[in-house]
Amino acid sequence: MDQPQTENENPRTIVPMYAICLQNASRIRTGLRYLQRACLLTSLTLIIAGCGSTDTPSVDSGASETAQQDTPVISPSTSPSVKQEAQSAQAAEPAITTTRTRRPTSTSTAAPPKVTAASESNTSPTTRTRSQVRPSPTPTPAPVKLGPEITAWLDQSARLINEVSGTSEALKTGPDVQVLVNTAILAFLDSHSLTDESVAALNEAISQLPPLVYAFPTTGQSVAAADVDGDGEPELIAGYNLFGVQPAWFDLGSGELKAQAFPTQNPEKDFYGMTVVHSITDLTNEGIADVMLVTTTPGTSTLTEAVRVFTWNDGPRRVFDLPVVSWADPARWELRTTGGKAEIDTVCAIFGHYDIKQLPHPELTRTFAWDGTWFVETKRTVSPPVSTHDQINRAEAAFWAGAYGPAVSLYVEVINSPILSEDQDLPIDWEGLARLRIAQISLLTGTNAGAELKHVVQRGGVIGLIGQTMLDATGTRDALQPFVALQRLNLKAPPPPGRFGHIQFPVDEALVLALGKALEVGLKDIAPAQLSRRTIFNVLENVGFDVRDAIVGDLNGDSTLEAVVSIVRNSERFIGPPVNDFWFLRRGENRWVVEPAPVFGDAAIANGIRQISPRHSAFVLIEPGAGSERSIHLSFDGNHLQSWFSQPTLADMEPSNPFDSRQITECRHQA
Repeated sequence: MDQPQTENENPRTIVPMYAICLQNASRIRTGLRYLQRACLLTSLTLIIAGCGSTDTPSVDSGASETAQQDTPVISPSTSPSVKQEAQSAQAAEPAITTTRTRRPTSTSTAAPPKVTAASESNTSPTTRTRSQVRPSPTPTPAPVKLGPEITAWLDQSARLINEVSGTSEALKTGPDVQVLVNTAILAFLDSHSLTDESVAALNEAISQLPPLVYAFPTTGQSVAAADVDGDGEPELIAGYNLFGVQPAWFDLGSGELKAQAFPTQNPEKDFYGMTVVHSITDLTNEGIADVMLVTTTPGTSTLTEAVRVFTWNDGPRRVFDLPVVSWADPARWELRTTGGKAEIDTVCAIFGHYDIKQLPHPELTRTFAWDGTWFVETKRTVSPPVSTHDQINRAEAAFWAGAYGPAVSLYVEVINSPILSEDQDLPIDWEGLARLRIAQISLLTGTNAGAELKHVVQRGGVIGLIGQTMLDATGTRDALQPFVALQRLNLKAPPPPGRFGHIQFPVDEALVLALGKALEVGLKDIAPAQLSRRTIFNVLENVGFDVRDAIVGDLNGDSTLEAVVSIVRNSERFIGPPVNDFWFLRRGENRWVVEPAPVFGDAAIANGIRQISPRHSAFVLIEPGAGSERSIHLSFDGNHLQSWFSQPTLADMEPSNPFDSRQITECRHQA
C-alpha cells in the first residue's frame, strides 16, 4: 500500500510517516521498531536536504536575481520611473561634482577587505602589503555591484562618446568625458572600499565604454589602486584608456576627494592620446609603489607610446618620460625587474645623415635605471650594421664630431666589407663617398691627400668630378684651395662617365661637399679668445673663399666662443639669393670642429645673438617665407646643438627635470 507523505519546510525534503496500529503487543513492538527506523531516516533526510540547499539556489532565488539584473539602469539624464520608487535615493538625478567630502566611515557593497599581517598587529604600515591568495573551502564572493549612481555616470559617458563617434567633434570631447568619468569614480569612492574585487569591477565597467576616436589593444588597466604616497591608505589611479581624457589620481588619505592631475612638461599635449595604468609597483626599491603610465598616440604614419614613471613626494613627481616612436621600423620598450632593481629598455630604429624610411635600419637600445633621483641612461647598445648606407652613417657621425681616427676606420669598412641590402639599388656610390671622406680627412689633419683623391677620380660620375676638382687644387701650398675649388663647382653640370651620376636623395649635396670644414683649416691658428666675425671674414676671403655672414658669441657661458657661419654654395636657384649652407663652429680638444647647423632653409639670414639667461644665449636666424618670416634659435649646452622654432626659455636651457630636454628623444647615430 502506498504510504502517505508530508512535505517538510524545505521543499526538497520529504519525510515518510508510518501508521501504527495498537492491536497487540507484537504489533506494538513491530511499530516501535518502525518508529525508530523512521526517526533515523527522517534525521538523515533532513541533513542531506540542508546541505543540498546550500549548494544549489532555489528557483525563487534565481528568479529574483534575474529580475534584479533586468531592472533598468538609472541615467543622469533620465527621470525615475514608477518601478524605481522603491529606490528613490538612487533614482534622483545625480549632480556633477569635482570633489566630494570623504565620509568618516566608508560603506562597501563588496566583500570586506582581506586582513593583512599589518592590520592584524594594529600597526600603521608605510607601504601597502598585497594580500596573498590562499586556498579556501569557502565559496567565491559574489560579484561587486557598483550601484545605480556609478552606472548612471558611465552610461552618460557612453552616450556622449556615441554621439560624437565618427565626427571631428570626437577629437575635442575628451574634457567633457573627463568630467563624467571623474564623477563616476568619486561616487565609487564614496560608496566602496578599495578591495581587489571592487577595483576590478570598476575597471571592467570603464573598459566597457565605447572607444573615443581610436581603440588599441593594451596590457594596462583603466584603474588600479595601491598606496603610492606611503600613508598606509591606498590611492586610486585612473588612466581611462580614452583618447583625450587625462589620467588622474584620487587620494583617499585626504579629507576631500577630488581628481588630481599628473605633472608633465606640457599637460595639454603630453597626454594627448589614450593613457593606461601599466603598473603600480615599487620601481625605485624604496618600499613604496610607483606608477607607470603609458599614453598611446597614433599619427599618419607613426605610433607613439609615451612611457612615464611617477614617484610621490608631496604629490606625484615625474622621474621618467620617454616617447617610443614607431615610424621607419617598429619601436618597443620593456620594463624589467630583477632582484628588486627595475630597468627600462627602449628600442628604436637609428637614423643617420643619409637616410630614408624605406631602408633597413639598425636598432639602438637604451637602458635606464634608478639613480636615487631619476631613471638615467646607464647603457647604450647599437646593433651591428645592416646595410652599406648604415655603415656610411656611422662613419659620418664620427666625421662631423671631429673623431677622424675612428671615422677613417669606419670608411675603410665600407670599402673593404660593404653590407649589401636594399640600398645597393640606390644610384649612390657609397664606396666613392667613403674614399672622398678619407681624402678630406687627410686635408683636415695636414697629410697628403693626393693618392686617395686619385682613387676617387677613378670612380667616375659625380664623385669622380668632386675628386678631380679637389685634386687639381692640391698642388698649391694653401690647404684651403681644395675647398675654394669645391665652392665654385656646379654639380648640376653633366658629370664625367661612370656607373653613378649625380648625387641623389637621400644623400645631401651640401653634406658631401662639406664646405664648412674649410673653417677648421683656415682657423686652426686662431685662439678661442681671438675668434670674431671679422677674423672669420679676413682669413677666408683672403684666399678667395666666399663667406656670406657669421655670428659669434658664447652660447653656454663657459667663456669659450662659438659661431654659426653661412657659406655660399654654387647651386642653381630660380629666384632669390644664392644658396648658402649653415655651419656651427665650436671648440674641441685643442682645435676647432665644424658640424652642420640644423637650419632647414638655404635662404635664411643671420639675425644676431639673443641672451636667454646670464649663462645661456642663442643664435638667431630668420627664414623668409611667402609673406611671413620664421625665426630659428640655435642653442648649445656644451655637447649638443639644438634648434628652436621660437625663442627658448630658461626652463628649456636648464630644465629642472632632465626628461624635459628634447635631446633625450633623439634616436640617431652618435660618435
